[in-house]
Amino acid sequence: MPAMRRTARVAAPLAAALILGASYGTAQSPGDPGRGRQVYLRYCEQCHGDRGDGMGEVARWATPKPRDFRQGHYKFRSTPYGTLPTTSDLDRVIRDGLYGTLMPPFEALNLRARADVIAYLQTFSPRWRTEKPGVPIVVTSRPAATRESVTKGRELFGTYCSTCHGDGTGNGPTAAALMDAWGAPLSPADLTRHRTKSARTASDIFLRVMTGLDGTPMPGFSGTLTAEQAWQVAHYVEALGSWSGSSKELRAFAATLPPPATPTAPPAALADTTPVAEIAPTDTTKVAVVADTSVRTPAAPGRATRDSVATPAAPAAPPAPRRPATIVVRMVMVGATYRYEPSSISARVGDVVRFVNVSGGPHNVAFWADSIPAGAAAQLQKNMGATMGPLIGALITAPNAEYRVSLAGLAPGTYKFYCLPHLAFRMTGQINLQR
Repeated sequence: MPAMRRTARVAAPLAAALILGASYGTAQSPGDPGRGRQVYLRYCEQCHGDRGDGMGEVARWATPKPRDFRQGHYKFRSTPYGTLPTTSDLDRVIRDGLYGTLMPPFEALNLRARADVIAYLQTFSPRWRTEKPGVPIVVTSRPAATRESVTKGRELFGTYCSTCHGDGTGNGPTAAALMDAWGAPLSPADLTRHRTKSARTASDIFLRVMTGLDGTPMPGFSGTLTAEQAWQVAHYVEALGSWSGSSKELRAFAATLPPPATPTAPPAALADTTPVAEIAPTDTTKVAVVADTSVRTPAAPGRATRDSVATPAAPAAPPAPRRPATIVVRMVMVGATYRYEPSSISARVGDVVRFVNVSGGPHNVAFWADSIPAGAAAQLQKNMGATMGPLIGALITAPNAEYRVSLAGLAPGTYKFYCLPHLAFRMTGQINLQR
């Protein structure tokens, strides 16, 4: 009986939408949040709560939990990781629903009704008042799937995806401990079931690979993989199950492939040959400032006589300017835990931090914008170089590959950072920056 009541609660809004949808006029953009509130209370409040916190009366029975709109994090987007979705992204989720969840499709609501409720959803998070949606990632023309592309896709999958997705069924070594940004348990998608919550085609897979799922440990690879590589991953995923674009021949071929080889060199985008003062990876302290070791011969002291005047000592040379120090932070997996070693470092403006992948990758370095000194975000973003989102560093996977962050030009203060793929494992740290 409880199950029947729960089904009725979810089905009722959809039935009402079938009746009400025709009463709305033509589509309008942007939507009206006042009208949208009425749509929300009728169709969304029972799951997402009257405050948009994901705590509606049905939420206790839902797996996964309904979205909490207050932080402005949305999983299913066409925009880069960490950025806001477009209105079209939100409309697609409302229209199509999310397969395998309690979020049904609301296609019966016409465009204006959906635009109105989107406008109301945007009132829950202050991000919509200060940020614009990200620029959508272009889905390039799909190349034909071949044995070669499936083979390369499997190698890439092993490097970037298998930590969580394992053999494709979601059985990776980190899968059991994953959580989302709201602290709820999270299971990697089983990619052998021919579809996920939002993906049904190779184009959908391509987009998920490039954008990631905001609010989860699934990063976006738009700054790490090329479009060609993303299609190769999509071809391999298709070959894991009966996806709409897969073929029986390629599925049989994928099942015979050996495990992918572990890469032995850092990706070209991360290679850096700039010479720096090196420090042994096992040393977890700050690199010592290099002292000025130039040899100076002191002038012989003058001897005063009746016939001469003592020669004054030469003025002391000004101290040599401080050379920036290099700090090494190791990113490691120890047993079932992931951490930065050390997790807290002291540094001075101008220093450079080298984050080195030792074990358990892929790793990266991302900073919480609200945990750093005011006004520092723009300079820090510039100092980070290759990123895949606001203050989100590119992924590094190869052994001993590194990611550098310059501390030049930053305001003193505390800079808290985390590893996006392993945030659920509390892989966090901080830089205590001084002048």
